[in-house]
Amino acid sequence: MARSHRGIDVESVLGEPVRAIADGRVMFSGVDLPGQRNNAILAPEETNAYDRRALGRGGRYVCVLHGLAGSERLRSCAMHLDTVEVSTGDDVTCGDRLGTVGRSGMKESSPHLHLEMYLGATLL
Repeated sequence: MARSHRGIDVESVLGEPVRAIADGRVMFSGVDLPGQRNNAILAPEETNAYDRRALGRGGRYVCVLHGLAGSERLRSCAMHLDTVEVSTGDDVTCGDRLGTVGRSGMKESSPHLHLEMYLGATLL
């Protein structure tokens, strides 16, 4: 059975900065561990200490909740990071560094940024 690919992959260079796409609050900073729906919120130093090859498909990642008027909220998630530089609960401004591009959680792909965006519970 083929795995569905959610989001988009942005060609990038290993170590290139990953920045917040809009103002918001970090709602998740940590790792995707092997197994379904098995992620752990960790401090950046704990996240960065994990061997990238031991992680689940998302690797090291950060999700930011962005404020919008009304009940729907925009959320962006940056995955496969080499390093994470923010903690859950941090406020970020558009352009702030979240971490750096990597290949955590991947077995064969070259470094890239995997970006997912949601409006409420809907993947955009």
